[in-house]
Amino acid sequence: DSMKTTLILLFGLSLVNAAVQGADDDPKTNVSAATRKLAEASSYSWKTTVRSEGGGPFGGSASANGMFEKDGFMWVSSTSPQTRFEFVRKEVKAAVLFDGLWMTVDQAATRSRASAGGGGGPGGGGFNPGAVTEFKLPLAQVKDLLGKATNFKQDGDSVTAELNAEAVTEF
Repeated sequence: DSMKTTLILLFGLSLVNAAVQGADDDPKTNVSAATRKLAEASSYSWKTTVRSEGGGPFGGSASANGMFEKDGFMWVSSTSPQTRFEFVRKEVKAAVLFDGLWMTVDQAATRSRASAGGGGGPGGGGFNPGAVTEFKLPLAQVKDLLGKATNFKQDGDSVTAELNAEAVTEF
């Protein structure tokens, strides 16, 4: 089917040598073990790369870098062909880098609506507060995706897997 889109996820969890020493030959098992080890750490950083193959408006690559500390602090920077996005959050408090200025989520949403002429409805572009308030840490994302991904392949510290079009739509 020419409309089928496959998303390849690079599990850029920096599978630390200690996390995979004596590891299984199964890349999916290695990702699961690394995820458990990182969940026990006092802090970690990550880089996630999502590459969509098959064209369309969302074709290309997007990446996110971040840091997380057990006390709830996180910093996230995301880049795609369409936009760049950065925020910090600790529990329910958050700040967003919008138009080159740090501001609250509400301020960014207000500023986005104002710059869009009061629009900003679904599909209208602009700032989406849910991208900050509903952000899932990579460990939670990996746990969700492990059961849906297929064709796991490990190359050094990187593991790739594929998702079918239905799983991509959920993602």
